[in-house]
Amino acid sequence: MFKNIKFSIILVTIIALVSLSSVTMSSTSTFKNNINKDEFSYGISVDGNIIGAMKSKVEIRRVLEGIKKYYSKDLELKKIEILEDIKIVKVNTHKKNLQTEKELLNKIISKNKDKNNPYIRVSTEENNVRLEDIPYKTTYKKNNDLYVNQKNIEEKGEEGKKEVTFKIEKINGIQVKKEVIKEVVKQEPKLEIISKGTKNEIASRGTGKFIMPLNGKLTSPFGPRWGRMHSGIDLACPTGTDIKSADNGIVKFSGHKGTYGYMILIDHGNGYSTRYAHSSKLYVKEGQKVSKGQTIAAVGSTGRSTGPHLHFEIIVNGQHKNPYNYIK
Repeated sequence: MFKNIKFSIILVTIIALVSLSSVTMSSTSTFKNNINKDEFSYGISVDGNIIGAMKSKVEIRRVLEGIKKYYSKDLELKKIEILEDIKIVKVNTHKKNLQTEKELLNKIISKNKDKNNPYIRVSTEENNVRLEDIPYKTTYKKNNDLYVNQKNIEEKGEEGKKEVTFKIEKINGIQVKKEVIKEVVKQEPKLEIISKGTKNEIASRGTGKFIMPLNGKLTSPFGPRWGRMHSGIDLACPTGTDIKSADNGIVKFSGHKGTYGYMILIDHGNGYSTRYAHSSKLYVKEGQKVSKGQTIAAVGSTGRSTGPHLHFEIIVNGQHKNPYNYIK
């Protein structure tokens, strides 16, 4: 009897072990088959297109916040938003297609550098405050003691200061709009006052076009005379008749000069000069600027002269020329 019981126990034990072995083998086989199967995860949908997938919604939300943070770093923003229609959707994908937060964030930021075709457009709005200069204005006053084209700063102008607040809009960090929303004057500009001369300035250089110094009778032309060269023309006039400067210039000599008597020599620049001899009076001094038509002397008969007249010469680069060839 006991032998039969023992055999029964052994038989039951063997059957139990065979059954457990079958279950274990079946479970292991099922686990192995499920390792590489697709599983549900969560994807980022941008305007209907899936651009990435992760294990959980929480990870995707952190990626979206990371994108916003990337475009808002070091800025005091008034507003930030993603312009696209973003949704977190459930997807069935292979494990190997899932990405880490860092991988997906870098992928989106890299693609966003393509201005024409970014994954996501992040719009930011910030206020920028800047101190700017306010240009000063200038006013002019007439000054009769100064020559024309001469100026004198009586009061120097100073720029003012203003605080300007700009609203700046950017998309993916690139500025797309800028406008002034507020201005506060911190310091008013100071007006600059300049006095301008009204006196006609006497030019030191000639025009190259000469006038006749006076209206007199020609008594001796330019050329050979009495066996030697007559270097100018003689114009007879009563003593005291005004002699005019033939052009603008600077007086190089004014005084008595041998046979010329009282004489004036004027440098007109560009190699031109004129001489006025036998005067009775001289009205200008050496170094003085004279203008065309200005009275410089009076007709006389000083030096070697046979009567009151003006001896007039035009000298070009050291060579005496016939004045009638240069009188305009």
